[in-house]
Amino acid sequence: MRKVLSLVLVLALVLSSFSMAFAAETTASAGLSDIDSSANGQAIEVANNLGIVTGNPDGTFQPEKAVTRAEFAAMITRALGIPDSALAGYTSTSFKDTDGYGWAVPYLAFCQSKGIMLGDGAGNAMPGKTINTNEAATMILRGLGYSANSSALIGVWPSNYVSMAQDLGIYDDTASATNVDKQNAAQMIYNALSVQKVQVAADGTTTRLVDANNAAVTMLTSGLNCDDNGYGIVSYDADAVISTVGHVGEYAKTYDNADGDIISVDDVKSTAIVGTFVDKVTIGTLDTADEFTTDNGDTTYTIDANNYLNKNTDTRTAANTFGQFVNGAAKTITFADGKDYTFNVGLSNKSVQDLYSVEEWTVDAGAKVVAGDLNSIADGSLLGYDFATDKNDNIIAKSFELVGVASLDDIKADSVVYVYSDSVRDEISKVSVGTEVVEGTVTKVNATDSEWTVGGKVYAFGLNGSNGSSSYKNELNNDVKMYLDADGDIYKYDVTSGSAKDYASIVTYDVGGTADGNMKLYLADDSKKTYATDIDSFARFEALVDNVVFPAAGDDTADFGSRLIGYSLNSDGEIDGTYPAVSTTGTVTWGDNAADGWYTAGVTTAIMPSNTVLKVMSPLAGGPAVNLVVDPDAVVFTYETPAAVPVVTGISKVADIEKDATATLTGTVEALVRDGEVVALIVSEADCTGSSTDSYAVVSGTSQAVNSAGDKALVLEGMIDGKKIADDSVYTSGTGTVAGAIVSGVGSGYETVNLYKLKYNDDNNISSMTQQLAPVLGAAGGAGTVVTANGYTSDGYIKTGANGATLTAVADNAVFYEVVFETPTSNTSGVDEYKAFNGTIYAGMEVWAYDTDSDTDGADIIIISKNGIATYSTPTVTLGTAATITTASAVGTQICTLAYTGTGATVTVTDTAAVAGFTAAVSGSAIVVTSAATAAGTETVTVTVTDANSNTAVDTITLVIN
Repeated sequence: MRKVLSLVLVLALVLSSFSMAFAAETTASAGLSDIDSSANGQAIEVANNLGIVTGNPDGTFQPEKAVTRAEFAAMITRALGIPDSALAGYTSTSFKDTDGYGWAVPYLAFCQSKGIMLGDGAGNAMPGKTINTNEAATMILRGLGYSANSSALIGVWPSNYVSMAQDLGIYDDTASATNVDKQNAAQMIYNALSVQKVQVAADGTTTRLVDANNAAVTMLTSGLNCDDNGYGIVSYDADAVISTVGHVGEYAKTYDNADGDIISVDDVKSTAIVGTFVDKVTIGTLDTADEFTTDNGDTTYTIDANNYLNKNTDTRTAANTFGQFVNGAAKTITFADGKDYTFNVGLSNKSVQDLYSVEEWTVDAGAKVVAGDLNSIADGSLLGYDFATDKNDNIIAKSFELVGVASLDDIKADSVVYVYSDSVRDEISKVSVGTEVVEGTVTKVNATDSEWTVGGKVYAFGLNGSNGSSSYKNELNNDVKMYLDADGDIYKYDVTSGSAKDYASIVTYDVGGTADGNMKLYLADDSKKTYATDIDSFARFEALVDNVVFPAAGDDTADFGSRLIGYSLNSDGEIDGTYPAVSTTGTVTWGDNAADGWYTAGVTTAIMPSNTVLKVMSPLAGGPAVNLVVDPDAVVFTYETPAAVPVVTGISKVADIEKDATATLTGTVEALVRDGEVVALIVSEADCTGSSTDSYAVVSGTSQAVNSAGDKALVLEGMIDGKKIADDSVYTSGTGTVAGAIVSGVGSGYETVNLYKLKYNDDNNISSMTQQLAPVLGAAGGAGTVVTANGYTSDGYIKTGANGATLTAVADNAVFYEVVFETPTSNTSGVDEYKAFNGTIYAGMEVWAYDTDSDTDGADIIIISKNGIATYSTPTVTLGTAATITTASAVGTQICTLAYTGTGATVTVTDTAAVAGFTAAVSGSAIVVTSAATAAGTETVTVTVTDANSNTAVDTITLVIN
């Protein structure tokens, strides 16, 4: 039992302190009414069931009451199974201070006679003194046989007994107080019940005791009449004295009390590991090469159900005979790829040696609970599922597992509760409770929006990745309040305040001609969002964004794609103001005199000589050129495809825009000026190429984060210029930068092999990312070239084809990468990662080769897929000496056997067929040449050995026929 209590700390599905007691609950023992809140409730319950501790006449136990030395002597005597009849002879003791403790004399005398209690050395037992933890541990060990002369005890008292008690777990789950109260006394004895007894010889030799069946002798088996059931997989047992729900699936030893009910689960041999299942052969069972990876991703285990020992039958022959439990019920599991399970296994150096059981836990109901949910507990239910109750309708504590809190009373409003139901008994088998609430700013979001970083810590979304029962969205750079489940994952969240900048490009606006229409904006955080508005004149707003910005465009709401706007929100999240302002009277005119407002320029009429100046020509007839001051932190929206009214698709930075004092920008430009400075721009993505030397990257994925400028951006995952990208070290200047590269490229972005050309802006963030479309070998976004002969050699070539024909040259300083696909042999399964490659290119691998410069020294970047090929063999073949076949007047058939040696998968023989009637073929380990020739001549025999990777070795021999 001690070992159960300590080992449970490492299990993924833990039973909090083994204390599952609540105000409305009952215990299995005879009505101890006040142990529900004790952390040692199970130990008290077991000790009470075995008669070691007793309650008071009023049904209480008083767990915090101090224990005297006389009371502890009584507990030890009972734990050793000494019946009252055996105590009849212990009517007196040599202790001098037993007056007033007549009830305790038999116990004191027994303990004195067995050397369990020695007193103070002056003849005093001190029966009324509160016993301390060291004294209690000493008496327990003496009861187990550890006398003072035991060679197992090192040092002097009390350190010798204290050290041994610590090693045996006697102190486990006890309070750190110096003196012992009743609950800790019960716990210490409980911890000792399954500890093996010893016998100490006169010379101190200490021997562990076993019975006739070579089983350990313990207090349970030697005095308390409990049966050792041996080892097996634990299932739920409603009649057990202890709660078995926390042990379901474990491989452990169990003990029954005299009534045949489980009293102890001890010496757990299995280790519980929570992992994600990878189904290599999708048939819903565990099969050869199936795997699971631990939640922290540190270790991947292979699980072959055919090869692991089924401890219930001690055989290794039957597949899928291991224990299987669904929400605690013994049921067959249909395994699903990518789902989490708890594997109870035997480990040796992180290798799975034995598979004992697999547990599947599926949430039947989850909620951020409210007061009404809490009220239902008093009626024996939670979230629509029922607890097991006794005849008095009290919840039976041992019928379910509680995770995250010590008591149902600890569940409060806003706690995140998951309920798991055992479908066989139609009762709740587990309740998981999360009480933590985290508030902060979302500073990073991964590529799938399934993980957020808040306060420097990464949080995943629990319960199917939903925001409670609602969908969630990207809240990067927003302040949130997150409600966490018992695993620390996000169950639900609220946005407490947004921090998106107040400039946007208009996507659409309601065209109904009515007030309070909806406006869809492309925001500065690279997202789109629709807002309700309380603008009271649709017509004026339409005139503002349509007729003023592009006077020639007419009244057309379909061309809002390049309209810049400043906006503000009211407390209801509605747009209540715009910039330039929409008023109930008057009009807004073109700002052609450096006044606040909009400025647009045609395809060839905008110049940006520096980060702080933008020169535009007014589209109005005769309008002057205007030099605008640019705020270096202005929001830059970008578009990909030139059009009269281009549509915004991404975000960039002022520093990303290429600067030239004379050359015009390539596309249409729009600027929004406020307080004399440009605060927002729309430019072509082609004009945002950055300013530094080109780099080249292979990218396996991205996550979203906030870059050094405080803007939403992407963090690249992969390798750049031969080096692995360190976490959070390479940012883009906006989330649209990379997205555009994928859209304009070939294939499906990071899920296929692609090479990207990078440029950086002044902040060292990536400002431009262009997919390289023309590899020398392989197809961008497609399959690589399959190498058919061992390939990368010292002469700087990748070789393929028969006998290693040259395919392409490789530069001396070429960078080599290995691409690892989600399925190693399938380049359509998605890219898992890139890593450095410095091995040999074997036949059967795939190759992508890119020449990224204008020299002629060969490919500069090589990407290799091992395609399941890990090794190669070099075939060899050697023929024997030349032979002469003599033909005499065409009489008979001549046979010549040629010896050869060779290694390889297949052997083929060909001949020149110059002489009629001549053949050559493989026969065992020789080449047999047969001739029925009628004329003289010569024959050339060629022997070819080919290995599994299509590498070949060839030898020839010429035969002369007389």
